[in-house]
Order: sequence, then structure tokens, then C-alpha cells
Amino acid sequence: MNKKKLYIIVVLLAIVLLSTTTLVLAVSGVFDNISEPHISRDRTSVILTQDENDEKLIHVSLGMADDASVASFQVGLDIDVIDSADIDFRWSDSLKEDILKNSEFSEEANGDKRLNLYYVGTKELNTNDVDVVELGTISANIPDNMESQLVIAPDQNFTTIASIGHNRAEVITESTDILTTSINRKVVAIEKIELNETEKEIDVNDVFNLTVNITPSDTTEDKTIKWSTSDDSVAIVDYNGTVTGLSKGIAYIYAEVGDFKVSCKVTVNQPKVALQKIELNKVDVTLTEGQKENLSVRYIPDGVIYEGTLLWESSEENVATVNNGEIVAISAGETVITVTANEDGNTFTATCNVKVEALPEDTILINENDFELSIGHTEVLSVISNNIDVSNVTWKSSEPDIISIDENGVVKALKEGKATITAIVGDKEATIEITAIFVDITSIKAKVDKKELKVGETTNIDITVLPENASLPLEYEITSSDSEIVSVDENQKLVANKAGKAIITVKAKNGVKDQTEIIVIEEKSEAPSTGDIALSALIVVALVSIAVIAVLLIKKDRLSNN
Repeated sequence: MNKKKLYIIVVLLAIVLLSTTTLVLAVSGVFDNISEPHISRDRTSVILTQDENDEKLIHVSLGMADDASVASFQVGLDIDVIDSADIDFRWSDSLKEDILKNSEFSEEANGDKRLNLYYVGTKELNTNDVDVVELGTISANIPDNMESQLVIAPDQNFTTIASIGHNRAEVITESTDILTTSINRKVVAIEKIELNETEKEIDVNDVFNLTVNITPSDTTEDKTIKWSTSDDSVAIVDYNGTVTGLSKGIAYIYAEVGDFKVSCKVTVNQPKVALQKIELNKVDVTLTEGQKENLSVRYIPDGVIYEGTLLWESSEENVATVNNGEIVAISAGETVITVTANEDGNTFTATCNVKVEALPEDTILINENDFELSIGHTEVLSVISNNIDVSNVTWKSSEPDIISIDENGVVKALKEGKATITAIVGDKEATIEITAIFVDITSIKAKVDKKELKVGETTNIDITVLPENASLPLEYEITSSDSEIVSVDENQKLVANKAGKAIITVKAKNGVKDQTEIIVIEEKSEAPSTGDIALSALIVVALVSIAVIAVLLIKKDRLSNN
């Protein structure tokens, strides 16, 4: 007999032996002592739900054990209801036609309220028909802190006690086994929230309303909306979602409902103040040949920010020239300096009368008249003369802590005040008065190289201010609305840290500011192309085929050797 046939015979003998043993045990009643409960702990449930109308319902289901049957049972529910008249029990459709005795409500001497349900059926309930018997639902005005006890007594022989708390139900059998089942409040979860606006541009003092759309609308979760702003100096929001623009800039208005958070980018603009007139700081100027004078423009009314180009002209350029407001006296005579501004199709002009006098003999003069100098800025002075060698000049300042001057005639305004500058050449002297003034920033602009960055990237931010002679050092700070997304390093570079959006604010000490939004995205790795995948698969198949062939060849070789 070969090995294969022997193996089959052994398996068949084992099967026959096992079957015979089982049959003998069954006949002898060995299994009769194994008691089966009527109730299946895994199937019995007590569930508290709350529908869209906030009605609380208690659902009771009796789980049948395998091969069990129940002809009658009693259910008692101890429950602290607000109004006893509101209690209502509805038997399930599968049982209501078989009910011989219904329900009653009673109040115990100690004040406890109990709803007793009785089932005496016309037929037995057994697992051949159903595994779980849905008894029905109890509706009542149930307090949120409801504590109750449910007693189920099927067949009068088996007792199951279900203690219903606010967050759980425990089913305790008479053998002290404990079954814990959830009390599930019917929860309709929030899936998403949306704002009626995601971007909005308004002027200072403008107001608009944001509203939140919650999906689904019949959610049972808390719908309380929490409003906030990323910058309450730019825009604020009240508890109703009403947004008010306060100053020029950008702010995110956030709405939070539970774990959901959405935002609206609000850009607040300063209403443009229309230019009505321009004026020069001087209307008459007298210079000596070789001297210079600086003119400045005042824009009317206050609040005008002129970002256009100014056109400067001299009616007699042989008398004096002008470049960006700087007049240089050429020769004796008179000329008119005109400055022109154009805005929104309107032209505005202002003029200054300039008289140039001849430079006297045997005299030295400083090349500028009295003037103002912004703190932190410098100006180069020189001495002019017709017939005196001015190559060796000694310079002095009456107040060197206010206006300093070096041996080359470079003056610097250090702090507010006045100083007399004296130039000495031999026995000749010339003087002028310089006033050091503080010139505040009226406009600041932030320009970034890239407004969309990938995580880990950096970008430069360039700052320009108006007026050009604003006092130095320029006092401003650069901040991020969310440094976890975009931060500012010690070199004033913007660093992208993680995906999201952040507002970069450049703010001068006087409150003048500019803002820009930076978007950071995650860099997506490139998926391999279909061609690459196919090629890889072919390589794997080829290697496996080679291995199989090698094994077969080795076996064949061994057989031939034998």
C-alpha cells in the first residue's frame, strides 16, 4: 500500500471516531447540564435618542438567546420625568396586535415614578422567528440629567436589570454578569460650515454682515458660532457676524462652530482723498551764483497721498536750473520755477520766483542758504568764491550734538534743533543756519518677491517709504499673523513653515502700515509614471522567471546524477 492511500484511511478513521464520541455523549445527556439563558446580552439594548424636534425617546429591544423562547415578560422603568402626563409608550408594530395587557404609570410613596409595561403574548417569541424583539418606544419630557433604572423580567425565571444613566446602560443578570451597552443619543453630526463671503474689500468705517451656513441644517450638535478677528486694529466683528472696517489693512475674520473653522479675508481701504491743490514751501528765493536751494511740495488737503510724478521746470535755465526740487543758481537774473502734478485727469501747478545775484569779489559763500535737514540724513556743503582759493576750508558747528560736520563739509542731522555752520578760509568766514527736523513716514510699501511659497522656502521683503527724506533710522516692524505658517527671520526674510495663509504686516512706529498675504502650500511628490510602473513589473516578472528556470534546471541535474 502506498503512502497516499494510507493517509486517506487514517483521516477517515479519525472522522468516524469523532462522530461516534459526540453521538454517545449526546445520548448519555452530558450536554443537558449546560443551561441556556433566555436573554442574549449581546442583543439586548436600551437606547436614548433625540430627534430633530428635540424629542427624547427611549427604545427598548429584548435580545433573544439562541434556541430560547419567551411567552411573557414585564418591563418596569423608573424615570424622573418633568410632567407625568407627557409619558407615552408605543408598542412596536410587531407586538401591538398580541398585547393582552398594556401599560400603567404609577408614583411610589418615596416619590419615584415608574412606568410598568406588561406583555402577555398570544404566542411565544422564539429565535426561529426573530433574534431581537423591538418592544417599542417611550416618549417623555426627560431632563438632560436623567437617571433611571429599567427592570426586565421575562418568564418570571430570569431577571435582567438595566441601569440607564446619561452616558451608558448596564444590563446585569441574576448571575451578576454585567453587560454594558451604549446609550446613543441620536446625533446628526456637523459635516461642514461655510461663510457667505470668503473675500471682501471695504473702506474704513464700512460695515457688512457675515453669515454661517451649517451642513446639515438639522444637526443636533451645538450650533454656537464663535467670531474672532486676526487684527482688531483693521477690522472687528461682533457676536452677530457684523464686520466693521477700522483702518487700512488686511484681517481674517474667523467663524468657529465646534471643531470647524472658516475665514473671510477682509481688505480695508482708506478712502482716497482727492487732490485739490499743491503749494511750494517757498514762493520767493534769492540766491547768489553757485548757490542752491531745495523746494518741497505740500499737497492739499491733508491726507492726500500723491504717488504720481512731479514735473519741474525753470523758465530761464541760464539763470537757474531745477532738478527734483533742487535749484542751482547759474548766473545773475530772474526765473520762475514751476512744479506740475497730474491726478485723475486734473492738473495742479505751483510756482516760485527765483532771483540770482552775482557773486561779489573777495568774498566766500557757502553753496546753500539756510535750510532744514531731516534727522539721520546728510548734505554736502562747499565754499564758493570768485577770486579766493577755497581748497583749504575749516568747518565748525555751533551745536555738534545737533548738527555734525566733518572736514569734507558733510553735515548730518543728529537730533531736533538748530546749529550754525561756519566755513573758514584764511581770514574769511561764511555762515548758514541748519535746522534738524523729524520727518515722519506718511506711506510705507512692502514688496515680496513671491506671494506663494512651498514649505521650507524663503522670500525677500523690500520696504520703501514716503517721503524719501523720512528721518532715519526708519522705525518699523515686520510681523506675521501666524508665525507657525510664515515667520520672519533675523535678516527680514519670510520663511514658509507649514501650509496655510498668513498676513505679513509692515508697520511704522506712527501706525502707518502695509500688509500682504502669503500662501504656503505643501510640495507634492511626483507619482511615478505609468510607463515606470509597467517597466518595474516587467523586470520583476523576468527575475522571477529566471529564478524558476534555475530551480528546475538544478532539480533536473540532480535527477540525472541519480
